[in-house]
Amino acid sequence: MRLIANALNGQYFANLVRDADVPALTRIRLAVAYAQSMDPLFELAAKRKVPLALYALMDGEFPSIAILRKFVELSPPSWQLFLTRRFYHPKIYWFEGVGAYIGSANLTNNGWFGNLECGVWFTASELADEGYDDQLAAMFDLIGGRSVAASPQHLAVARRLAESRKDMIDAQKSYDAEVEAALKNLPGQTAATQVGKTDEPGGTARRAFVSEWHSTHTILKKLTAMVAGMPQPSWLDASVHPAIVQDQVTEYWYHRTVRSTGESYEEIERLHRANEKRTEAAVAEMFALWPESSDEDQWTEWTNETPARLRTLLARESVAALDLEKLTEIVWGAHAARECARQVESSRVGLQSGQHYSKHERCEAFARALLARRPGEKTVGEVFEYVLWGDKRRSDCAERIWDACHLPEWRLPFVGVSIWGELLGYARPDEFPPRNNRVSKTLRALGFKGVAVR
Repeated sequence: MRLIANALNGQYFANLVRDADVPALTRIRLAVAYAQSMDPLFELAAKRKVPLALYALMDGEFPSIAILRKFVELSPPSWQLFLTRRFYHPKIYWFEGVGAYIGSANLTNNGWFGNLECGVWFTASELADEGYDDQLAAMFDLIGGRSVAASPQHLAVARRLAESRKDMIDAQKSYDAEVEAALKNLPGQTAATQVGKTDEPGGTARRAFVSEWHSTHTILKKLTAMVAGMPQPSWLDASVHPAIVQDQVTEYWYHRTVRSTGESYEEIERLHRANEKRTEAAVAEMFALWPESSDEDQWTEWTNETPARLRTLLARESVAALDLEKLTEIVWGAHAARECARQVESSRVGLQSGQHYSKHERCEAFARALLARRPGEKTVGEVFEYVLWGDKRRSDCAERIWDACHLPEWRLPFVGVSIWGELLGYARPDEFPPRNNRVSKTLRALGFKGVAVR
């Protein structure tokens, strides 16, 4: 155990990062309120190729836009940033396999060198001997429950707030009000004694869903960004959106690796255990397998043709006028919707029980059942417009998907998280890669943690 007090005793917090640069390092987990400067930590994680997680406060000034962008857009998938809103002030730096610093230093320029900080460094053996490693793990679990994964939406919010702040030096109250509005959906708004008390329908379950959705969305965005630098199969049209390509890369890997086993839960968990400490290598292997795919099994149709058609059908100006023909085409083109139409009981979609129907016939019956709304209920077009394009009414797409799956005024029969996640990706691939339960299973099998398999 060592006392780390910067200039007070010549033991600088910055030196600990150099001390952690050893083969024993397996992961870096940080719980730090104010994050402004952390390049040495990025360099360490990159050099040692280890996962990096930061749990930080977002208040309109912190974390810096550079750090947000690094985690959201410029880092490996195993680097993750989690955000909370208030009542948060820890400074814990856990270099797993090496040791942990617990003290007063924030991730600021003064925290690294200038301030008279004070903290304690425990080696990995000291943590284990005292049982502190278990306590740290439990503490990170608690912090994670009050946090949400950073996403491109949070980066956009931070940039907008930074622009606004330039003109608000003499109008701080107006700026504070904008921060409140922009960050209202972040967890951590109440003191720990008030956890579980909320005016928002869904409570803890809703917050957990939104947090997991953003976390997985960020992973998918990073995988999408990797598409441009990877070899592609000869049959792939160059015009296909990278988000669609990424979705098909994961589909092909899953098809070759998991589906052939009967999609067993045991196989997914076996792969997860095998890949959780080598996630980046597993991702590289997945992309390396992709060029081997051929145009058999309608890969050309589902990659080059159908997604582009769905994007047109799901455009903001199109969904308001959905009719049976267009909705049937959407159901047929979206994998999760088509599978739901295939599996739903015939009688529930107006078909005769005990008779055989083709997939196209079942998709049309499924679409007809969705269109059969009772007087006073929202139309399918209104629900589609809200979930896919309703940013002005509720800016967070995960919140809108929650509404559509749980609130009676927005719920459509048979349509759940997988269908909405996939349709959102087809409608807005620039922002949201398609996501269904197969995607979740794939990420789980690749070793990613915290992905909900439904």
